[in-house]
Amino acid sequence: MNLCRARVRGWSRFGIWALFFLGSFGGVQAQSLSTQAHATGEARQAYERQLAKLRSTRLTLHWKEETFEAAWTAVARALNLNARIAEVAKDHASLPITLEVKEVLATAVLDILADHAKVVFQHRHGIWVATTPDDALQSAVVTAIYDIRDLLYVPPDFPPARPIGIPVGRPGEHEAEEGEAKSRSPDEILDLVRTITGPKRWDSEHVSLVAGKSHLVARHRPEVQAEVERALNSLRRVF
Repeated sequence: MNLCRARVRGWSRFGIWALFFLGSFGGVQAQSLSTQAHATGEARQAYERQLAKLRSTRLTLHWKEETFEAAWTAVARALNLNARIAEVAKDHASLPITLEVKEVLATAVLDILADHAKVVFQHRHGIWVATTPDDALQSAVVTAIYDIRDLLYVPPDFPPARPIGIPVGRPGEHEAEEGEAKSRSPDEILDLVRTITGPKRWDSEHVSLVAGKSHLVARHRPEVQAEVERALNSLRRVF
């Protein structure tokens, strides 16, 4: 293997560790506002319109020992939203909340509520539902298949070319054979994708990342699927 190839592979290792670093710190925080995976057409447009409203509306609030249910109802009325609490999150309704803010974006208020009550606000058929992160994730999961055949191929190492007319080695000695084509394991690509996107992202029973002979099958939220695709494209640049 010549020096040039060694340097390229050295940069490949560096690139993979750089991707690991970014994956470890990026995108691990839970999303407090989401929608169902099958929200398309008018349902998706309604979600986008209401999300834009939440991102542009400021609220002034004075809560002292209010229940989460009362606080969530007050915010929904102020923003003219349909809202409810899912059955799986009913035990969160009575949690006391004390909060005093002035002219704060509605999204920030909802982030505070979500963090305090350990819920996610999910848009379902025109209604914002306060539910558990696990229930929201189950509702938002989609399946995607990624072709990784190009990432499995490893080009062979070729012996350095010898000058024309100059023999190499001793008489009768066999010349070095050209390197044989190698391949990476699909599990190696899977492990790298898990690392880059954040291993904790794949801990829930409702999501999965499975390697086949030439593909990866991922079950997760659409935004995480986009991160999987970006991770694979990053590996293509590194390899």
